[in-house]
Amino acid sequence: MKTYHWHVEINRKRQAIVSEVGWRFENAGGYLMTDRGRLISSEDSRARCGVSHCLRSRFLSVDILEIRQTLRNTSSLPLRISEIAMLRGSVELEGDGWQLAHGELFKAERYFGGCSFYTGGLFAAARGFEGELGLSEDTPFPGLFFVHPERGAVLMAALSQERCKPQWRLNWRKGTLDLTARDFFSGISAIPVQPGKTFESERWVLIASREGMGGALRRYYELEFIWNRNLSMKFHFSLTQA
Repeated sequence: MKTYHWHVEINRKRQAIVSEVGWRFENAGGYLMTDRGRLISSEDSRARCGVSHCLRSRFLSVDILEIRQTLRNTSSLPLRISEIAMLRGSVELEGDGWQLAHGELFKAERYFGGCSFYTGGLFAAARGFEGELGLSEDTPFPGLFFVHPERGAVLMAALSQERCKPQWRLNWRKGTLDLTARDFFSGISAIPVQPGKTFESERWVLIASREGMGGALRRYYELEFIWNRNLSMKFHFSLTQA
């Protein structure tokens, strides 16, 4: 029998994503901002107000949980998406010593602003952290690490970046870390979804590793290799069938 490193708890319609390394995401959910208002994602895909909107999660392995959102426009009118919050909730961390790791904590580029920021460090204390990560213009690694020297690590990362890039907003409040993980897009004000069409978010993963940051990173690249290989095989098949 497989022992999963993740499990999902649902209590009174509130969802918690829990890992075995002492990382817990309370009130976990997502939403889409649209011209029809804020659409709250759920595991229920039934259509409401002309939209079928669902938050989907599945285990890719015992230590990897995949999360994505899908939306189908069931009305006769176009729909416009202006913001994509993949996951939003409060991160609770067991014990002291947790740190965040992200490439932008070391260096951030603002090419159009004509400046760069160098800190000389890759880590920051999770307790009390506030800020936004992920929008550096030098395309940092698309993941945020939560690292503990004894418990291990959790990696929250985007597996695909076909249309959007991952961004995180973090605020420390009342002993917990409020976190919103977003699919960020620029260059257009909104993503249109025509009547009868389906929108799919980027694919995100949560990886828990007792082997720390290096173990989580290795699992991510193993998964990315399989994902890219499958895409190449599908592309090759479509060309041969053309």
